[in-house]
Amino acid sequence: MLCVKCGHDNSPGTRYCSKCNAIMIQAAPESTTTSVIDVEEGTEYVSPQKNYECMWLADFADVTMRYANGEVEFDEVKRVYENIKKIVESFDNRELPDFLNELDEWRHAEIGKEYSRQMTYLLTKGFQLMGEGIEVLRGYIDNPESQESLETGLDKVQDGVNQIGLAEELLRLNQQLLEEELNRREMEARAEQFKSKIDGQKGAAEESAEEPAEA
Repeated sequence: MLCVKCGHDNSPGTRYCSKCNAIMIQAAPESTTTSVIDVEEGTEYVSPQKNYECMWLADFADVTMRYANGEVEFDEVKRVYENIKKIVESFDNRELPDFLNELDEWRHAEIGKEYSRQMTYLLTKGFQLMGEGIEVLRGYIDNPESQESLETGLDKVQDGVNQIGLAEELLRLNQQLLEEELNRREMEARAEQFKSKIDGQKGAAEESAEEPAEA
């Protein structure tokens, strides 16, 4: 069970990393639903442990509540829905493929292999869930009396947001880890240079001490 902060391999079920003491993000449970996600055999994938905020999702939940209270017309609900659909489709068709290609390059890097694997899974699953949620919400748009479509759709979209939110956290952790590793290497290089300089001075002093004194 890999720590997402330092990459240390811990025993299954570990709550805190035995190397850096970071809280371990528990592996995602196996899903019984069909998925187009390309998972790697024998790999544990992390799972969100909290809900992440999403402004446009909150806006949609708010406008549906205001519609239920008679404060706005249903056309406003449709407008917000179409905006959300465009946002998700834009990310899914443009930003996501570019970022997944970049993550694929990380798989060959010394640092970032595990982060690449986890983020690829989370982002792919996240956008898949959001797409499914948008489709379920279409049932509510077509029939405002269908509260089940509204609730199920919002839950699916929130699940997708959670996957993407965790991927963003892993990205920040990877950047931090990379920065720490670069700093460590820089310090090691400086220490090696200092050691070489001291060794050189020491060698010169020893040679000087071995030279015979002039008569």
